[in-house]
Amino acid sequence: MKVQLRFRPEIADTIRERTWHPSQQFRERSDGSVVMTLQVCDDYALRAWILGFGHLVRVLGPDNLVDWARNEFDAAREQ
Repeated sequence: MKVQLRFRPEIADTIRERTWHPSQQFRERSDGSVVMTLQVCDDYALRAWILGFGHLVRVLGPDNLVDWARNEFDAAREQ
């Protein structure tokens, strides 16, 4: 599946400097953030990796992953 993630400016350099997956592609944004696109499977490892970035990442797609991330962060906030 095609996953799109936007990383905040304060972590953008770190994200660009590393190879996370062979399919990764980056798009720079004028605000200093970076959008990473990956072709990966939706599994526990992907979801744990995304959560590890906390507020520094925003899931842009696909919709089911956006919904999952929103629910996870809402549940964490409620604790």
